[in-house]
Amino acid sequence: MTLVTDRGSITTPTPILDKYFIREMGASDIATVAFNELTSRETRWQQEDFRQILGESGVQGRVITLRSQIVGHYIFKPDHDSLHVLNLTLFLTFRRQRIGSTILDCFKRDYLVDQRDSIVCLVRETNSEAHLFLRANGFLAKRVERSYFVDYDLGQEPLREDAYRFVYQRSAHCDTKSRNLWTQSSAV
Repeated sequence: MTLVTDRGSITTPTPILDKYFIREMGASDIATVAFNELTSRETRWQQEDFRQILGESGVQGRVITLRSQIVGHYIFKPDHDSLHVLNLTLFLTFRRQRIGSTILDCFKRDYLVDQRDSIVCLVRETNSEAHLFLRANGFLAKRVERSYFVDYDLGQEPLREDAYRFVYQRSAHCDTKSRNLWTQSSAV
């Protein structure tokens, strides 16, 4: 099986991913993706959140499928110098199978070969599982964004939560041998 990324490059996933496919997220996927959010974490995006963010310029969404069933999703925005991962979520039963790590590896390979220097993720302070996942994948917490996340409950004051800015920096993880490999893979 091959994994086709949005840039058109074809990559070979790790053997555990031989049964998974990635495709563009469509409007018909939003209900399933929102349900995935509902069952996967404390704070979640609603269907209108997905529609709003996917309507923004440059934002792209993908779903991860197993036998045409959605098992996860991710949303990202490439900028001129970095790639922002806005959301990466897998159904609980599909975690710890290297699916998320493989998605990040694809980002590293496909987006850090051109002008982009980094991959950025803003993560809630209380989401320790995401902190550990990103650190295990080479990301470093660079700074804290105060009151970045705001949750609204009807009739109550907004709840504010800080975000940790996790960054995967190309120059920090790339020796000469790796840069040569990236250059060769970008020519394919």
